[in-house]
Amino acid sequence: MLSFLLVLCVFELCQGSQRPLVIGHRGTAYLPELTLASQSMAHAYGADIIEIDVCLSRDNHLIVIHDINLDGVTNVADVFQNRTRSDGFHYVIDFDLHELRSLTVHERVRPLNGTQVFPLRFPSTSNVPFHLSTLNETIELLLNLNRATDRQRQLLIEIKKPEYHSKHNKSISSIVLATLKSYNLTQSTDP
Repeated sequence: MLSFLLVLCVFELCQGSQRPLVIGHRGTAYLPELTLASQSMAHAYGADIIEIDVCLSRDNHLIVIHDINLDGVTNVADVFQNRTRSDGFHYVIDFDLHELRSLTVHERVRPLNGTQVFPLRFPSTSNVPFHLSTLNETIELLLNLNRATDRQRQLLIEIKKPEYHSKHNKSISSIVLATLKSYNLTQSTDP
């Protein structure tokens, strides 16, 4: 159902367009996915829409990350060695925002062996410090980039596994909607 709604949303955005719609999937492939730097680069390269994913932290902050676990794109295993679940993974929902802020983000790796999934992209072993961001930070970044460049770019937000969050007594959809409303982003034509 969510995929159908996303397709409808993108279709509505394409109405009347004279060219293909360019979507920066997780930002750009040139920098670690979903970081503010990657989103900024997608905006600079002219993406019409920047697609992001969100999960909830333990203290109900919307974290911009593709997976519900942290292992493939952060150094969580080094920082919080004893915080894995029985399956060996570290989950966003088990950490507060201040803990998530202590992590660095790197290019996606396979958690079981640490090999980079896309070896020709930004090196996962780089010492450049990228970090997780919140939906609020992403919205403010986009609004300010739109204003500074006089270009209207939009966000496409994928809510990751709402049923998973519900099992943890969290209504991620309600929190996303409240966040969008707090920025007066309630129409499909809004950023």
